[in-house]
Amino acid sequence: MDYTAPVAKITRSGATGPRFSPHDIPGFVKSRDWVSSFTVDREGRVYFLVHECGGQTGPCGNDVVRFGTDGKYQATTTLAGSDFGPEEIAVFSGGRFFVSGMGQGMGSGNPYTPHAAVFGNDGKLISTVQLPGDVKAPPFVYGTTPTPEQNTGTAYLAAGTDGNVYFVRPIGHATLYVIGPNGAVLHHSAVRPPYANGVPMEMRYAGNGAVMVEFGKREGQGVSSTGYLFAQIDAASGRTLAYYTADANTGGLPACMLPDSGFEFISTGDGGPTAIRFDPIK
Repeated sequence: MDYTAPVAKITRSGATGPRFSPHDIPGFVKSRDWVSSFTVDREGRVYFLVHECGGQTGPCGNDVVRFGTDGKYQATTTLAGSDFGPEEIAVFSGGRFFVSGMGQGMGSGNPYTPHAAVFGNDGKLISTVQLPGDVKAPPFVYGTTPTPEQNTGTAYLAAGTDGNVYFVRPIGHATLYVIGPNGAVLHHSAVRPPYANGVPMEMRYAGNGAVMVEFGKREGQGVSSTGYLFAQIDAASGRTLAYYTADANTGGLPACMLPDSGFEFISTGDGGPTAIRFDPIK
């Protein structure tokens, strides 16, 4: 996987808009630097979570890099005071950053420990976020690839227009959290999969305190889908409001909710990206 690939904006008509490339970041070195995630704010600006590693086992610096809506580089903010490995990012409407990841445990038998924190737009740590009932990872052998249960850094984030960030992990007993810009957990509720061994695969904010969660099925050490099933979930109560389905051959990712409660799904294939509209089924 190329962790330095550009991000492209796709319009609802399927046309490709501006591209946002890590290679346009001043001082970016492909052999040293890499991007773990990106997010888009309400104004359409794109943020990359960039890691600057001195070597394979050396320490990494962690930056948030902002691009304008036209695809041009704007600014770099270094995250200070983070004693863990950030992996995912969301941007609060006020400009603060919510970052999740895991502790970089060293030595056999030490688990990867989950972490989450809020940083100011100046990069200074505001608060470490304590998530009630968060996962506890089993021990692992250092130098090996963590199993899904050990990879506690995996999470899906979505910034809401209500000023909060929504957060869910695809491991353990999945819990959906609503987090305020000061790091307080405002709500948390259990995510109930629509079928046995179901786990979250992706999440988008759906408006009015709800999220759209894509579910897959746990099979051995991986997750697969025999079809695509999405649930619109009220974050405060955990209640499922509607289901959406798509054939397994469609492929793709959830894009966004629409004002009239429709849902758009981005499918990629030989013909390029396609936006597909779904109506809810109860």
